Amino acid sequence: MTYSKLDIEKVVDRLLEVALGDIYVLPVDIRSIFHKLGYTVRDYIPTNKKDIGKISGLISFDKKALLLNKYDSDQRKSFTAAHELGHVSLHAKKGFDVIYRKENLYDSVDVNTEREANYFAACVLMPKYLFIHYCKIFNGDFYKLAKKFNVSNEDSIERIEQLRTHLAYSF
Repeated sequence: MTYSKLDIEKVVDRLLEVALGDIYVLPVDIRSIFHKLGYTVRDYIPTNKKDIGKISGLISFDKKALLLNKYDSDQRKSFTAAHELGHVSLHAKKGFDVIYRKENLYDSVDVNTEREANYFAACVLMPKYLFIHYCKIFNGDFYKLAKKFNVSNEDSIERIEQLRTHLAYSF
């Protein structure tokens, strides 16, 4: 099934409401959400040195386990976890056992599925209305937004682009 951006936003809104309630503490604690869903989350050390920069995380639906690359930054780990949460929420019924989150590599994986998981991750880590609110406060300063939401500068810039139509009326 292919999801529209609006569909993904609705799934994220429901998930955040159930997992976090009405009070969102920033940055979003993605590990806590996984724990509430019954998943274990831990860091792993890639056994193959060439995978250190490529494989950011692995998820097993059967074992309800998420592994995050120990060598990645906290921002990268959060995005990877949120990306994998997207697969759990949107694609678990597709029969994946383990999904590897690779940096810019989608070997034999549906590119649309990866895009959906990336958009899901952005929506979870930078909830729309909170992001718009802080965008106004910080006057669109992507660096301050990245710090507030504990994401990379690139992710902050991408989220500004995703919400450009909403932000055009905000400043």
